[in-house]
Amino acid sequence: MRIAPVEATGLLAGKSELVLVPHAELQYLPFAALMDTTGRFLVQRYELALTPSASVWIALGDRPAGPAGAGVLAFAPRPATLPGASQEVATIQRLAGADAQVLSGSNATESAFRRLAPSRRVLHLATYGVLNKQNPLFSFVKLAPDGAEDGRLEVHEVFGLHLAADLVVLSACQTGLGSGALADVPAGDDWVGLTRAFLHAGARHVVATLWPVDDCSTVPATSRPSRRTHWPRRSGR
Repeated sequence: MRIAPVEATGLLAGKSELVLVPHAELQYLPFAALMDTTGRFLVQRYELALTPSASVWIALGDRPAGPAGAGVLAFAPRPATLPGASQEVATIQRLAGADAQVLSGSNATESAFRRLAPSRRVLHLATYGVLNKQNPLFSFVKLAPDGAEDGRLEVHEVFGLHLAADLVVLSACQTGLGSGALADVPAGDDWVGLTRAFLHAGARHVVATLWPVDDCSTVPATSRPSRRTHWPRRSGR
């Protein structure tokens, strides 16, 4: 396992969290799935966080705290073609109750996202994702169009948002990938994609994907981290 030489130095003794800054081709590596000689995954041994670059990590640490967001906003703009997305947002509605606002189909517009997202603590987009390797600023997640917006929430547009979200879940294909300005694998610190854009916009954490994902398989996978740490608990009697 790639982490073994570092562990052998003793630098990780007593550590429970790893912050990883992948470079070039390592952006495609699912670090959480790395397995040691005992069969344990890396994510079972450490709490993992990935950041697009060291400069982004420093900027996030230096960023002054803004107003805290409240509640959950979930979008499923394509329920007919992505039935699993409807299940995702239904699960969110069930777990978060009155703290969740769920918009589906033609109501899940880009304009609605721009209007509602800045004040929410958790944002969940269950939709299509499209990676533009040649011009990553135009990679996007698909929302519903309306008279004001085309429904393509593109990377360059996300950079211009001002969010207060503790968590953004991008439940779509390849939302964790990006590229350099004109190359699939950039040579330096210029990896651009949706993850970096949402972090720049104010999100503290982003959950994203490295591969095309099956619609229905995302239901348990994307609800688990939010349910455990980020969704408000419903009070019982």
